[in-house]
Amino acid sequence: MTPDEAVAACREAGVRLVRFLYCDNGGIVRAKAAHVERLADRMRTGIGLTVAMQAMSSLDQLQPVDGMGPVGEVRLVPLQCRATVGQVANLDWDSVTGGKAGRQRWRGRKPSVRGIAMDPSSHPHGGGEGRSPIGMPGPVTPWGKPTLGYKTRKPKPSDKFIVKRRK
Repeated sequence: MTPDEAVAACREAGVRLVRFLYCDNGGIVRAKAAHVERLADRMRTGIGLTVAMQAMSSLDQLQPVDGMGPVGEVRLVPLQCRATVGQVANLDWDSVTGGKAGRQRWRGRKPSVRGIAMDPSSHPHGGGEGRSPIGMPGPVTPWGKPTLGYKTRKPKPSDKFIVKRRK
């Protein structure tokens, strides 16, 4: 059966979504869904990492594969780290508004008070007569560390798994 015949059969049966099940090298059963409109492309090129998995030979060396475009970043990923069971639920979580301040407090969120509205003993931006500027070269946290644009992140530990950077 060709991919186009499979799409026609799915449309006749009223199928809108097709789930592909496969077993990876670690013995974990994985599933990915594809819409019927994209089914023919998925059957020709594979789904997600399956094309990349075809590119690895039995000797763990990259080899050219039809349908595989230009390669971006190449990473080493342990098989045990990539299992996902089920489907993401509650897709509308971001459309719920807070409502009132008390509802946020019930959830454990405390009110956010601007540092400039505090006393000088509570925040470095506090104090002064009326509306006064920060009074230092840049904004700081309540503990005196630079904030708002100051780089605080360390290099990611997963950078050591990058075999080839993006172009």
